[in-house]
Amino acid sequence: MKDITNKKAPKIGLALGSGSARGMAHIGVIRALQENSIPISRVCGCSMGAIIGALYCSGNDLEMFGRVCAQMKTKEFLDITVPRRGLIKGERFESLLHMMTKEKTFDQMEPPFACIACDLAKGETVVFDQGGVATAVRASISIPGIFEPKWINGVLYVDGGTLCPVPITATRSMGADFVIGVDVGAHKGEPANIDDSIWHVFLRSLDVMAAVVTKEENEKADLLIEPPLSDIAQYSTEDIEHCIELGYQETIARMADIKNEIEKWSHTHNGTGEIQPGR
Repeated sequence: MKDITNKKAPKIGLALGSGSARGMAHIGVIRALQENSIPISRVCGCSMGAIIGALYCSGNDLEMFGRVCAQMKTKEFLDITVPRRGLIKGERFESLLHMMTKEKTFDQMEPPFACIACDLAKGETVVFDQGGVATAVRASISIPGIFEPKWINGVLYVDGGTLCPVPITATRSMGADFVIGVDVGAHKGEPANIDDSIWHVFLRSLDVMAAVVTKEENEKADLLIEPPLSDIAQYSTEDIEHCIELGYQETIARMADIKNEIEKWSHTHNGTGEIQPGR
């Protein structure tokens, strides 16, 4: 008889991808996982995924955050500036991040949290897992041309999604055994109807670039959740509640797959296949 006294359940990591307002779907994903007792042991986020991950790991009520955002106008979050390095200074948003994360450092986050940004000078992804959380998240959301880049210790950072929209590898490097990736990109690079406005052309260009750099990284996930978000406005608060619900419904639809894959991992590693409840 097989000895199962030392059964091993996987440390489940959640890789929350970039996607601007579409990233609010992460709230629905997390809700669905919690309702089904899928324990989240590690979280790594990029851009909007970094915001949601930081709020979750610092103990915030994500559902409340979603409701508040849905009632606010987009301009209330933003401090538009004369374009120099970006349209939005980001100081107002960073102040909100300090308040919402309760000024916590990475070593105070539970479960453990990290986020990624792009070192603009070196052209490489950097994983933030030490120091103040809010400052690192501000770097992670610095969408080129939209938010001004963030200087940290003499290094200029832009949005982590520039190189890695869904941080699968970074999540695994945190010690996660089983990584669930959440890709909230909309178009995936397929043909789309666009108008010729400069704003739409710019946003569509970001989508196409993200689709190219995401593909290889996404293949490293043990399971990938891709909510259908093509109809969600990328920089608007109008569809937030619908966006959250789409994330929830897609995760519920994939729940059998999620549990089966976790069970398969557990059996492969001499476990029982049982999912241990947890936060």
